[in-house]
Amino acid sequence: MTAILEHEVRSTFESSVTGLHRHLFTRDEYYTMADAGLFRDKRVELIEGEIIEMAPIGDPHAAVTEPTYDILREAFGAGFSIRNQAPIAIGPDYKPSDPQPDVAVVVGTWRDYLSHKPGPDDIKLIVEVSDSSLKDDRTIKATLYASAGIVEYWIVNLVDSQLEVHRQPTETGYASVTIYRTTETVEPLFAPGKSVLVGNFIP
Repeated sequence: MTAILEHEVRSTFESSVTGLHRHLFTRDEYYTMADAGLFRDKRVELIEGEIIEMAPIGDPHAAVTEPTYDILREAFGAGFSIRNQAPIAIGPDYKPSDPQPDVAVVVGTWRDYLSHKPGPDDIKLIVEVSDSSLKDDRTIKATLYASAGIVEYWIVNLVDSQLEVHRQPTETGYASVTIYRTTETVEPLFAPGKSVLVGNFIP
């Protein structure tokens, strides 16, 4: 079994280079491979049935994720759980996606997700901290989250020192994108009355 899975994973990674082979994985296949240790020492995500290797997390990315997490936990308060780089489950079964956003705000408590991952109906805000991943976060991730019906998506843009707030999801992307500078405040859709100063989590 391991040998077969190793071949399938290798073929998937090679497909991005050769374009000659493409295998879409189910969630069960993906997590079976993970349990078998095939992704050991790698950061990967399941995106529309494909296994994508992510870039290592740099120091600015890691540093900014912490205050973003803390600020959103305070803003949303009781009734919500703040997840840090943990998988969510979105997309149809034939083309599943289990991305690992830097921060995800979901309804309920951590106990509600002991046996399953949060889905689109559970997720009230997704945040990606972006430096080297900025282009993909604006395109691939934005389309992925919007098509799943995620109501609000933030990009913490470390390249331009700004917050990009995406709302009004459609099948092809978000209809509304608003830029906030570090001196401005933003109020999450599901935390009315809780204004967050952008400069508190973007240098």
